[in-house]
Amino acid sequence: MSRASVWPNGGGLDIRYPSRLLTTAPEGSGEYRQKGTCIPAKKRPYGHAKKEALAGEALRQGNAVPGGARACASSTCALLRWVGDLLHPLLGVSVARVGIFLLLSAGLLARGLAAEERASPLDSAELDSGQSEDLPLLEGEGITFTAAVETTQQIRRIGKEEIQRLQAPDTTSLLERAFHLGITRNGPYGSVSGVSLRGYGSGRVAILVDGVPVNSLQTGGFDLNRLSPDDLEGVEVIYGGADTRFAYSGAQGGVINLITRRMKEEGSRWDITLTNQFALPEPYVADTGDRVWPPLTDLGDTQKLRLGWETLQGSSGLKAGFETVRAGNHFLFQDPQYKIRRRTGAGVQDIRGDISYLWDSGRERSLLVSGSFYWGDKDVPGPLYSTNPGNQEDWYLKSALHYRRGELSDAGAATELVLTYSYEGTDYTDATGNTTQGLHTIQGISRWEIPTEGKLTYRPSVDVTYGYLDSSNLGVVSRPEGGLSLGVEYAASEKLTLIPFLKMVITKTTLMPVPKLGILYRISDSLTVKHNWFRTFRLPTLNDLYWPEDSFAKGNPDLKPEDGVGTDLILEMNKPGAYALEGSFYATYQKDAISWQPGSGGKWTPTNIAEALYFGSDWRVSTDFHPNLKLTATYGWLLTYVLTGDLTVRDDKRMPYQPVHRFGAGVEVVWNTGSLAITQKYEGERYATIVNAAPLAPYFTLDLSLTQRLGDSWTLLISGSNLLGANYQLIENYPLPRTTVSVGLRFSGESKPRKQR
Repeated sequence: MSRASVWPNGGGLDIRYPSRLLTTAPEGSGEYRQKGTCIPAKKRPYGHAKKEALAGEALRQGNAVPGGARACASSTCALLRWVGDLLHPLLGVSVARVGIFLLLSAGLLARGLAAEERASPLDSAELDSGQSEDLPLLEGEGITFTAAVETTQQIRRIGKEEIQRLQAPDTTSLLERAFHLGITRNGPYGSVSGVSLRGYGSGRVAILVDGVPVNSLQTGGFDLNRLSPDDLEGVEVIYGGADTRFAYSGAQGGVINLITRRMKEEGSRWDITLTNQFALPEPYVADTGDRVWPPLTDLGDTQKLRLGWETLQGSSGLKAGFETVRAGNHFLFQDPQYKIRRRTGAGVQDIRGDISYLWDSGRERSLLVSGSFYWGDKDVPGPLYSTNPGNQEDWYLKSALHYRRGELSDAGAATELVLTYSYEGTDYTDATGNTTQGLHTIQGISRWEIPTEGKLTYRPSVDVTYGYLDSSNLGVVSRPEGGLSLGVEYAASEKLTLIPFLKMVITKTTLMPVPKLGILYRISDSLTVKHNWFRTFRLPTLNDLYWPEDSFAKGNPDLKPEDGVGTDLILEMNKPGAYALEGSFYATYQKDAISWQPGSGGKWTPTNIAEALYFGSDWRVSTDFHPNLKLTATYGWLLTYVLTGDLTVRDDKRMPYQPVHRFGAGVEVVWNTGSLAITQKYEGERYATIVNAAPLAPYFTLDLSLTQRLGDSWTLLISGSNLLGANYQLIENYPLPRTTVSVGLRFSGESKPRKQR
């Protein structure tokens, strides 16, 4: 919701003035109205001066929670400090909240375990990546819009049923709850948010919608607010660089594929959902210094209305959806003086919709035509203590055509053609003026799968992208780019598969080979080992290249693409009826990362100077011993080393907003008429800049979602976020809500074909 985007070094960047950092100054106590102040970068260097950094670190440590300071030298002390960090958020929890939560959980857990055998079981094949190597983009009467591709990559997936059980308020929250990914966000619903994979932030994670990349050519990111979780049939997360599944370059940290197509069964279905969300009331300190209760109107803070309809009859189907949200975004938070305050001035109203038409001949030929739109009107408050609020209006339009033809040869060759057009526009206004951005993007993608009668399967692809930007900052700028790729799957034996891959990225000035070699070895029916060596690659954004020269900044048309190399080792163990275990070890070296730095005359200019090392490990275990109960636990360990300038590994400077430890856990219970999902997440200490001067305290959050059918057509929806009332920030000076509660109803129905009645 703010115009500031977080760059690799943690600074906030004004969309109109990339040289300006969002900074803050104390404004006194009282009720906060989020405001923004832009300070020229020459007054506060990017990352700050060393002297200022040390002073800021000492100041912050004075109020830090236990474990907030840097780890001590001994390994024993470091372990004890980490355990203290993990337990600290639980020490100040309200006993009443914990008691109510435990009673509710115990009762619903007992009910779920006692459910009759006819209850809908948890689909472990759907929820565990180890069970299947493919989740179709679109299924109908025998059609699939993504061929089943053997892969050596680490992939995790969820399906529609789990998405509905989690009841996430937005897509970013869904990714956090389902996959325990690291996220950043400036505030509640509608705010700027992003995800990270293996230490790489949003601009370096490829976001795909139905297998088609949607990252902006101007900024490198994608606004996940444009898609509602209710629009999704499934989500798959691919970890690591040099993606071979969709052959898309720019995926340095990995790929997130959001799958929206869902016409599967003949007949008609419709649903209407209405929810209301509010912050759990508690006294706060008002402008006068008095302790008061929030107004009653806060109990109706955020409403969401969704309408959905789809029909599939014979060879054709039609689907449509509409959703609107009005969010006041009034919430309670704890300020740096440990006083509870009320946050205002961040209202959002948005509308999104989609429509799609499917034709399936039943002879391995299918066509899908779809369109979607998003409109949002957002108050832009800025960080704490800021003094320049604004308003932003967002538009996003997209149309797409997917055509697939199978059985082109006796061996089963198939092809897929995708054509898309999108427009994303932004109109921002504050006290300093008005800026507009309008980006048109046209894409064409052709993917082939050509199996042979022997052990080889070839997968060539071609993609072309053309972007046309009309910006009040950059003027009129256009950029064509594209690529050719070839992946070869060689089944050397029943146990060993080799997958070499090469992508050639082509622009007017660049011809870059991006190779990858993957090895898959099945040690047994339950144990598989995967190993990859890859190159990572990312083109500069239009903002990096063409930002016009002004008194503060200047783009750099001579920038080189970001480059890097990496490797990973993945273990997958699956014991049906017991558990599924997945673990990975990875390492990546990044060079030529683009960073805005002050140049001659104090002007900020992007240069290829940033370097970094990443070493990490991810683990996930889930149970499969009961059809109505699923337990999940994840743990991520990541060491990042900033090597920019004179920094070395010995300096031990972390990449911004990347904790060393991340832990997540979940419990899912289903019974005849409902489900319960509990998710929790812990993140360790993080830093806002590469100077590592201002640590953000560790935090622990707990979320709960309950669904209960009330008859054949009605479903009760109840969810709670941050139930333990943790006080935390994901981006410095942007507090997040304490406990929030959502209550809603869904009315649904269906009409089956006569032959099925």
